[in-house]
Amino acid sequence: MGRKISNSENTPFRNQADAVVIKIERTNVCDSELHVWRDDHPLSSCILAHEAICRVSNFGEKVDTDGVGQQISEGDLFAPRDFQTCQQ
Repeated sequence: MGRKISNSENTPFRNQADAVVIKIERTNVCDSELHVWRDDHPLSSCILAHEAICRVSNFGEKVDTDGVGQQISEGDLFAPRDFQTCQQ
């Protein structure tokens, strides 16, 4: 019915001054991901399960706040509002 879905693991960006490394704690599938699976979406290569609860596991020396200016610490939980892949 749809395309084959595969799982991959990526090496986190460590030791980058402006990077935040996260661990995905929980995720789910949304309707846009079903469109990707059916090849009925403009993004043919994207990360599925983008609706997630994440935990900050590490961050660089230039990072002390999140995207809205709140201070962050290792272990903080958050739900990403937008998700963009680096595609590297």
